[in-house]
Amino acid sequence: MSFEIDMKWSSKLFIESVWPMLPAVVGKGDLMQMEGRPDRELALALDMRSGIDAWQLMANGQMRGIAARVQKAKDWSTFTIRLARDSGAKTEFAKRYEAIHSRQGFVYPHLTIHAYAKTETGPVTSVGVCRTSDVIEFITRELHKVRKASNATFATCHWVDMRLAGYRVEIVTQTTESKDRWQKNYPQPAN
Repeated sequence: MSFEIDMKWSSKLFIESVWPMLPAVVGKGDLMQMEGRPDRELALALDMRSGIDAWQLMANGQMRGIAARVQKAKDWSTFTIRLARDSGAKTEFAKRYEAIHSRQGFVYPHLTIHAYAKTETGPVTSVGVCRTSDVIEFITRELHKVRKASNATFATCHWVDMRLAGYRVEIVTQTTESKDRWQKNYPQPAN
């Protein structure tokens, strides 16, 4: 399956199935998806340079960037970010780390949302939501697991491990009672 086809089904599933389940977690606001925008150059720059797949347009007039990912098949309940490429090209981790730690106003997604679905059409099995800066800090503290793929190395940040380390991770799963009813699971650690 090509990258472009993969993006289309995942964007569709995010818009139609994932986002409608998150107002209690992320707050109310409209979603402005970057894929398919008329200004393809800007959308591509935001995605490739900043990792922003969408914007949340808040009711208070503010907006924030969102990194959105939907995977199909097995539900790993992790945030995954590329640490290294065999080619040596700059990775998502390096770009986010630099943006977060610079004082130059670089743009990066405030929220990271990672969803898992059984197939390209659903159903969605779980969704994890946290601040992107928390994912980067979790990795910087070396609390993540490492997974090597054919051409890259990835950091996998298990949602429950992040919670146990004190990070706020919202986890939304579909209940078994009804496919239309969702609930937040795994209470946050007491601070």
